[in-house]
Amino acid sequence: MGALTAASWIKKRIEETGAKCRLEPFLTGFAPNVICRYESIIPTNDTVIISGHYDSRGSFGSARAPGGDDDGSGTTGILSIARTIARKRIKFHANVELCTFAGEEQGLLGSRAYAKSLRAQNASVVLMIQADMTAYRAPGEPLQLGLPERIGTPEVTDLVGNVSGLYSPELHVGYSAACCSDHQSFIEQGFPASQVFERAGPIADPMYHNSGDLSEREGYDVNQLYAIAKVQFASVLHVAGFEIEEDE
Repeated sequence: MGALTAASWIKKRIEETGAKCRLEPFLTGFAPNVICRYESIIPTNDTVIISGHYDSRGSFGSARAPGGDDDGSGTTGILSIARTIARKRIKFHANVELCTFAGEEQGLLGSRAYAKSLRAQNASVVLMIQADMTAYRAPGEPLQLGLPERIGTPEVTDLVGNVSGLYSPELHVGYSAACCSDHQSFIEQGFPASQVFERAGPIADPMYHNSGDLSEREGYDVNQLYAIAKVQFASVLHVAGFEIEEDE
């Protein structure tokens, strides 16, 4: 029930920013994907996708799985981007989708279903960036952005790194072997995709997949979350193209 409540809440919040949203079921027993779309103001089939996953996982037999970092942080970034689109009155020159996937912790199930459906439609997905775990910063370490070392389209990963240097220079950028989030589902279908992650190096969050994964704890850094969300959004603006709607 908690996941269904979260899905409906996310859908409503992004709809309030002007997107057209739907809850898209994919398997019995799983909460649906939340798919939200801003239609391009010029004729095009090209689509840019950014995403996080809103399902979470506890540990040690506990049903409590708050998922503050994994992946409440990535989902928070997506919601913040949606609010910025509305506040700045941004209109895109490509179709832009903000997605929050379910079933990631069970094997990328939600994103695999959606990526396969897009491939079956012969969709033109020109960029996909997944945000998964962006908020934890180990004591003494700088603000960081980890890019995928193994699973990611090299051209997309390079783009994200370059965009970071322009718009979030406070982030120390490097590579991480942490992998296998929802961007992999799109790579499997031949779409260009990459991931933004919280650390250049292995996972360091001591509450990873733990019932103690809360946002109100030592090491949870909203400034890093914000800086990485800026990179994700700036990449969208760069690839999709945009204009600011003038006041009437």
